[in-house]
Amino acid sequence: MRARRWTEQRVKTLRRLAAQGASARTIAGRIGGVSRAAVLGKISRLRRAANAVEAAARKCSPARPRGPGKTLLELTNHSCRWPIGEPGRRGFHFCGADGADLERAMPYCARHARRAYGNDAAAAEPKNPRRAPARRRVAPRS
Repeated sequence: MRARRWTEQRVKTLRRLAAQGASARTIAGRIGGVSRAAVLGKISRLRRAANAVEAAARKCSPARPRGPGKTLLELTNHSCRWPIGEPGRRGFHFCGADGADLERAMPYCARHARRAYGNDAAAAEPKNPRRAPARRRVAPRS
């Protein structure tokens, strides 16, 4: 026995009943001429199609910077240097938020330091990589 086609009216009924929380068996009985498996299959295909549309919309919409951002020439010693976008592309810029300190070897604001170095990095004192580690003094043996 061949099932009937999914008409617009049947799909509307399916969506309405599914949104109300009806079971697949109940939906199949109300629509008539389709099995529970056919209802579950149609719901699955409708969800996949909706997810594909959402993914395509996300892909097409440009990422908006959270702050004003700064170009390379606008950065100061206290500006965050976290890159936003792809270098060489239109709209590429840096975070530019205050909180960085180049003199203390901390190129990022607290938020981006956590992303770059882990959660403890923003709270820890930045270390100067140019300074050699302190040597332990050992008393001469007599």
